[in-house]
Amino acid sequence: MTMIIPWKQSKYLVCTSGLFLIPAYDFWHCSKLLSSGLIITSFISINYWRNACDSYRRCLDLFFSKIAFCVYFTIGMYNAKKNILYYILLSIAVGISFNMSNTLYFRDSSNFDWVYSHIIFHLLLCYQMHNAYSETCLL
Repeated sequence: MTMIIPWKQSKYLVCTSGLFLIPAYDFWHCSKLLSSGLIITSFISINYWRNACDSYRRCLDLFFSKIAFCVYFTIGMYNAKKNILYYILLSIAVGISFNMSNTLYFRDSSNFDWVYSHIIFHLLLCYQMHNAYSETCLL
């Protein structure tokens, strides 16, 4: 199996993947289903990044992360009644950081600068999910 990234860099992505458990805890009080989705996605991501090889774990991570993004983005947009502009701007920042991560990786996968963009992507997503929680559950 081809190693995507060594542990020296992937350990940071393991940690930021674990941050998705924070909004999972937030959602637990109002929706066990939304919370469970984040918990599952977080553990799949942690499992992939702990040994980032081109394997079925990578396929699972890519599949579940895309579904989770679509679900929580849609819920956040649907419930962002008063802060729609803020939510859209934050979504653009998330998209830019993800695009930078992919662009840097595919330009030169031996250069690990893409890891920092992906860490920022994880952090922005956690923040965005916390906002989605406050819009969805605290109304």
